[in-house]
Amino acid sequence: MKISDQIRATWVKRWGIVRTLREQNVAEHSFMVAMISTELMGRIGFPITGGGGLQGARCGEVLLWALWHDMAEVSTGDLPTPHKLAIRAKAGDLLQQIEDDIFPEVAAIRNNTGTMVREVVKIADYLEAISFLRREGHGPEAAGVGDLLTNQLVAYISDWNSLMRRHYGAVRDMAKDMGVDLPKEPENVMPDESVQAA
Repeated sequence: MKISDQIRATWVKRWGIVRTLREQNVAEHSFMVAMISTELMGRIGFPITGGGGLQGARCGEVLLWALWHDMAEVSTGDLPTPHKLAIRAKAGDLLQQIEDDIFPEVAAIRNNTGTMVREVVKIADYLEAISFLRREGHGPEAAGVGDLLTNQLVAYISDWNSLMRRHYGAVRDMAKDMGVDLPKEPENVMPDESVQAA
């Protein structure tokens, strides 16, 4: 992927079928996901400051994946979630395969990113989208999409296979700091073992 491709992330608009008070582009979204991801890493015990080693490596990994997680959209555009879900339901991971064929660099970064880091970035992706819609969404459809994304986030964290399941309290507290209310711990969430950052 050339730098000219990466720069196009500033041109790719998000929220094509949701009314918002201002436009958001993929570059802004990715930057915010990176900031939210590093904060969340700190809240679960991997602060970005204060040492190198595994903590520094994990934070570098989270920053890299957060900045690149939607980079394929410079070619595909930001597909609305209903379209992504319909494609996934009919064709499995075909969309992911197409994106990987177009930009193998993104696939390589994803495939070399640890499971926990991918989960942190996915949670940050949800939180950024929900927070943006709470601040900038306009009308009942934007509120409905925000509610849908909130429910998807809770389901994602609550999944028994999720490594972040035990950190639900930290995610909920961070969401609250961002103006997003998440429900109390769902039934299948383990007690929170998070280390809260000061």
